[in-house]
Amino acid sequence: MIEKIESDRVVLASEKPKPINSRTPTISQVETDSGFSSLVPVMGEKLFYARPSTPRKTINALRKGKIEIESTLDLHGLTSRQAEQLLSKFMQQSLRDGLFSLLIVHGKGFGSPQKHPVLKNLVNNWLRNQDYVITFCSAGHHDGGTGAVRVLIDH
Repeated sequence: MIEKIESDRVVLASEKPKPINSRTPTISQVETDSGFSSLVPVMGEKLFYARPSTPRKTINALRKGKIEIESTLDLHGLTSRQAEQLLSKFMQQSLRDGLFSLLIVHGKGFGSPQKHPVLKNLVNNWLRNQDYVITFCSAGHHDGGTGAVRVLIDH
């Protein structure tokens, strides 16, 4: 039996996500594929980390995009486990190559089932635990905004 098709058009009824007020970030608890169970920044929240010894001048230059990015890693579409493995390889290769400034695109989390930025959380936690990471911050608008981080590493 053949079904009659009424229309060849698909109507998408998805609503755009509501803007998040970055002045009052919300934190949620989420467990990822790789076992992280921690406090997670929500979509739109800016990330920042710096060693206490990092000069304010360096932090400001990174935040303003005045330090040229030497290499980029895009983690879009990966599972937490895949992202963590690729991130580790990327960072080790960057250290071997003598690179200093990196861009890691983790996405904003719109594609995750709970609408939490799973890869953003993974990158945030992972980078904070690496001795060679000097500082990192959310990227500027043209580099991905809150869906990416600029990272400086020490050799």
